[in-house]
Amino acid sequence: MAIFVALWHEHRVIQKMLDNNVQRLRYPHCDFFVGGYPNDEPTLASIREAMKRYPQVHLSVCPHDGPTSKADCLNWIYQRMLLYEEEHDVRFDMILTHDAEDLIDPDALRWINFYAQNHDMVQIPVLALPTPLREISHGVYCDEFTEYQYKDMMARGLLGGFIPSCGVGTAFSRRAIEALAARNNNRIFEPSSLTEDYENGFRVHAMGMPQKFIPI
Repeated sequence: MAIFVALWHEHRVIQKMLDNNVQRLRYPHCDFFVGGYPNDEPTLASIREAMKRYPQVHLSVCPHDGPTSKADCLNWIYQRMLLYEEEHDVRFDMILTHDAEDLIDPDALRWINFYAQNHDMVQIPVLALPTPLREISHGVYCDEFTEYQYKDMMARGLLGGFIPSCGVGTAFSRRAIEALAARNNNRIFEPSSLTEDYENGFRVHAMGMPQKFIPI
């Protein structure tokens, strides 16, 4: 599995994110492809520092200055992955998207691997971490996201509707990724869209590929 992480001014958190997840994941066959911009040197330096500790972390630098959209950065990370495959004679079966502040459940990739046998897109639950009561706006967000994950997403699956990607914790099969690339000039995400995650969930469903929200 290849885990894509798109960054802009995330030098304060990306090393901690990689430390937490590289060491905790109970899944040996995964690599992190982390993307940044030429005009964000602090973030690039943080990624390079993490690469010294973890051989499974790889840097992708966009060919232009940022910020652009997350989708644009993800597309260039995809190109970096293709180059890595060519250089090392490997092939990734699944591609996951995550953000710089994510704490991935240690068993998440094992669950994804199980459901990926029969599904081209697998979405794991995404839950906001609890915060003190005084941070009321985050508390409302936390409640809203929890209800969405444990009611709406479940209902969509049962009724045969499409499963929107949450942007994080989403895994796409190689078949789905290559189909998206073939239909959209090698762009797996729409760079002009600010809701590329939701859109890709719709695209995968429209191609007739099965989706799964893991009800953990």
